[in-house]
Amino acid sequence: MCQIFSVTVNRKRRQYSVSLWPRSLELRPTDFTQGRVVELLTSRIVGCSIDAPGASFRVVYCTDVGSTLDVKEYTFESAKAAGAAVEAVRERVAADRWVLEVQKVAGLKGSSGRSVLVVANPASGRGGGELLGRRVKRVLTRAGLKVETVTTEHKGHAREYIRDLDDIDRFDSIVVVSGDGVVHEVVNGLYENKSCDSTQMRTPKLSVVPAGSGNALAKSLSHLKSKTKDSGEEHIWSCVSSVIRGGTHPMDLFKLTLKKETR
Repeated sequence: MCQIFSVTVNRKRRQYSVSLWPRSLELRPTDFTQGRVVELLTSRIVGCSIDAPGASFRVVYCTDVGSTLDVKEYTFESAKAAGAAVEAVRERVAADRWVLEVQKVAGLKGSSGRSVLVVANPASGRGGGELLGRRVKRVLTRAGLKVETVTTEHKGHAREYIRDLDDIDRFDSIVVVSGDGVVHEVVNGLYENKSCDSTQMRTPKLSVVPAGSGNALAKSLSHLKSKTKDSGEEHIWSCVSSVIRGGTHPMDLFKLTLKKETR
């Protein structure tokens, strides 16, 4: 796909010849004196939607895949969109097609509108869990997901919160921003939640964004998903990207029964 668009980013507006490839959305300036070629990797596109009303659409792009998780918004508007009514309708249809194709190539189809619960542990790692949790929420919200957050206040809080959540099936995913400890709390909370025992209830998917010191589980999941060994802060983006795109991988759970409790 290729078309001329007026693209606005950071309040700056320029005209580009835009091409969609499997690996990237390429923005090539129509006047090379006005800028350079911009390549938006499809793996970093977190959202694409129609900017109603009109014939423009927006692409939300993650510019920093580390712990800062910075995002930037690009607005694409056809140069013909302001013409006659018939031409405007055609451009709107073209914009719809671009949105569908970008979502398809970026693996975003069906991702928007899902409800997510973010459970952040402020004490994880070196105390950066709460800040990372806010950044994760910002990216997920910009991606079009409905996000609610809970910040743990003491040991066992996540387990208690998930256990007592009556309407847990309204969440598509539970995103744990922490180390391995809170992940196990959430798993035990799901096991103890009476709603999850019903065959008519849908148990949310469990996602992990590493914020602890070891992060063994998150690293294992990231490795399984990417088939390559991610390193450093790449784990964070790999996990957040999986949440946005709805990627899943089956895992085995073991129940350990002790004299006083079951885990």
